[in-house]
Amino acid sequence: MNSQARDLLHTVRANATITVRLLLLLSVPLMLLIGKCSSEPDSQSKNQGEWQTMQTGGNWWMSVLALANDDRWIVGGTPDRGEILHYNGSEFEAVSFGADVELLNWIHGFQSGESIAVGNGGVVLWWDGQTWTQVRVPTEQDLWGVWGVNPYDVWAVGGNADESGVLTVLRDTGSGFETVAMPVLERPDVKALFKVWGSGADDVYMVGQNGAVLHWNGEILEELHVGVSEDLIAVWGTGPNRVAIVGGRRNGAAALWNGEEWRSPEVGNFPGLNGVWLRGDSVHVVGNSGTAGIIDFTTLAATRVRIDTPVNLHAIHGSPDGTLTAVGGNFFIGKKGPFTGDILTRPMENSE
Repeated sequence: MNSQARDLLHTVRANATITVRLLLLLSVPLMLLIGKCSSEPDSQSKNQGEWQTMQTGGNWWMSVLALANDDRWIVGGTPDRGEILHYNGSEFEAVSFGADVELLNWIHGFQSGESIAVGNGGVVLWWDGQTWTQVRVPTEQDLWGVWGVNPYDVWAVGGNADESGVLTVLRDTGSGFETVAMPVLERPDVKALFKVWGSGADDVYMVGQNGAVLHWNGEILEELHVGVSEDLIAVWGTGPNRVAIVGGRRNGAAALWNGEEWRSPEVGNFPGLNGVWLRGDSVHVVGNSGTAGIIDFTTLAATRVRIDTPVNLHAIHGSPDGTLTAVGGNFFIGKKGPFTGDILTRPMENSE
């Protein structure tokens, strides 16, 4: 979509305001490289609401954008075929987007009602409120995460965590995506970034391989050290002084930013964590072997939440009306399948 078309769209939609809670949300890249994760129950496990399986099917589900209980977007597919679902409050409908694309890894929504999805092979799809359109980008690396403060300032991150990987950061400031030059990193062998999230145009975090964390302060990208050396898969926050990063492969890892310091809750008894979303003091996390949990942002206490699914959960997002949605798939099966994925949901308690 060129800048003139996008300007026209915003002029038409200027009086329409759709309030969304944005998802940002990993992907778990190159699951073929990850060993089997521990699924031993945590001694602090408890029932926290009741998770319900909404759908089980022949796709991996990688990301969810929950605008409302009756307005949820799910992206995923198989390694060779991207899929998009929309939930209208009663059923999931497969969405046609007129392009033959690979697996879709993440979706992000804007207050204007537009959305953007990214995937393997440098795929970018743009939703203008009526139609999905494929957008050209200057990379064929897998794209794992996307976030933007508005449709005129969008970041996408990716790369491949193997010998073919090239650390990739793209930015679109209204005239199309361009490659962003990377600083020289102290961490070795960083060939992929997996998620991006920001509280504003001058406060953007990117997380990735081998504990890599980059921060955009409005002028430069700088490398941060948050006390984690394992792969960091997801980042989310509710403001500049409330940011959560999770990851780990065999065992979970997390780092929380309170505006003064990075703190590391004890989540090593969780399998690797792939998704995170915040509300209040509750840091909702999901991960491998059907793991779900809550970390208290203030006390750092971590609690496993029982959830009846065998798949590896990849993303979690909460809607403004208080409904959590988690998605995942049997990523360890490899590229030949058979593929399966679950979509699960539960209401949040007021204390969460």
